Amino acid sequence: MDGRVGAEPVAAELRARLFLHCMLPLTDVALRHAPGLARAIDLGAALRPRIAHSQWQVTSPAMCVGVHVEDGRVRAGSEDAGPTVPALRFADPAQVCGFFTGRPPLAVALQLVRHPLAFAPVLACLARLRVLAEPARVTTAAQRALYVDAALCLMALGLSQLARAGHRGAVGVVGNSPHRVYQWSVAGTDLASYWRVERGRSRAGRGVYADEPHFVHVRFASVDAAFRVLTARSGQMERLRSGDVETIGSPEYARQVTGLLWDLDQLMLAR
Repeated sequence: MDGRVGAEPVAAELRARLFLHCMLPLTDVALRHAPGLARAIDLGAALRPRIAHSQWQVTSPAMCVGVHVEDGRVRAGSEDAGPTVPALRFADPAQVCGFFTGRPPLAVALQLVRHPLAFAPVLACLARLRVLAEPARVTTAAQRALYVDAALCLMALGLSQLARAGHRGAVGVVGNSPHRVYQWSVAGTDLASYWRVERGRSRAGRGVYADEPHFVHVRFASVDAAFRVLTARSGQMERLRSGDVETIGSPEYARQVTGLLWDLDQLMLAR
């Protein structure tokens, strides 16, 4: 997830880019929390190797994300794997948005019917990620852990993609910034993500960035605390007073990032 910022895209193109470049990599998070599914996918890939690779493409504007499932992990990135890899083709950004918000266009649904095994692993993982849009249905500790892990990774991925797509607010944060790391973590767990920026470049990662001090670190007291904060309707000060979360570092830039996360939420999760 590394690249220079560009010109600000129109809303539909930006939403499509976010869905493809955030939700597809997030399938790896879903698979980490579903070892039974990971074993089943690995077994299926051993029997039918073609299901381990797929492409997700938008013909206009040209975007392509290659997805590779192997050894219980998912790797998704910007690439064109060639004509031999099964491809799910979207005619335009609107079809991408429809698919990822639960309203797949007929033309896209027909492609899935023609190649059911090729896209089954990714679809199974995406189904588990629906918790992000339906937190009211999260009732178990395992679901809360998945929600928090996916949400933290989505924040870092989404901010990085906003910057790389040319979103004005994100570009303002990245701009000519010196090396800075924005970190999110949950105390007592390995659930963490970071957004690293430097001189107009942007990269997202899972885990704790340990090479240098964090410019801003948002630290949650526990998984349950993180879930309460991430799904709360109350204001930031109330959440801070509750002890569920603490923010260490620049308050000015923390507020700017909070505003960007609101934009991200509206682009990806609002119907």
